[in-house]
Amino acid sequence: SVRRVPATEALLQQKLRSMNPFETWVYEILTEDFESIPRVPNTRNTAPEWSTYLMADMQTSLLQFYRTTGFRPGFATVGQHMGRQLKKIFPNIRLRKVDRPEERRDIDSLRPWAYTFPPVSELKQRFSELLGSSPFQDDDYI
Repeated sequence: SVRRVPATEALLQQKLRSMNPFETWVYEILTEDFESIPRVPNTRNTAPEWSTYLMADMQTSLLQFYRTTGFRPGFATVGQHMGRQLKKIFPNIRLRKVDRPEERRDIDSLRPWAYTFPPVSELKQRFSELLGSSPFQDDDYI
């Protein structure tokens, strides 16, 4: 079709540069396979290939990214902001209470909230679908 823009590397780079700060943060954590966010051991009722991350750790990562980039968010709570944005991008993630890891004495709650994600390869595929092409070097998941 004449109206369809070809999926070129330049178009992909333009899409990456025009992402909002939250999408840029998601892209960065996907690029590094969530390495900067501590993973919580799999808990009951979770598929073994899914990964769980404490909401507090995700929020800390997001706020640190916002401070680093100079973005001043206009929302009341980071939890609501992050939850809405994550659900928009990855509708199949789960938010639930988990057992606090023994080594995490810095968390007051014995049952903190955590996000459970499908395998990173599925997350990368979903993100790539939203962009219209893959920005990841390891696109063997497609």
